[in-house]
Amino acid sequence: MKGRNKERVREVMRRLFENMKHLQIETSHKALEIDRSQIECNPVTIFKQAVDNCKPLLITVRVVKGGVAYRGKAVRKKQELHKMCESNRAYAQLR
Repeated sequence: MKGRNKERVREVMRRLFENMKHLQIETSHKALEIDRSQIECNPVTIFKQAVDNCKPLLITVRVVKGGVAYRGKAVRKKQELHKMCESNRAYAQLR
């Protein structure tokens, strides 16, 4: 980022954190006293957790055996695993 972009990104992030904090504080005011301790109001912590949730679970590595690079099967397996994890996550609330 050069010149004006840094200032622009900082302003956008500042507003984002501000909005997140306001939303979390409103939620904590509406919640019961027991639930208030579980609500995170630090926007930086919430942002880091959101970024961690977006990271891939697996990384595919190119394997060379006998002069042949095997990567396509691993990518397909990874996609199937992610699909299965997403379906399990969707039904996690029903357990």
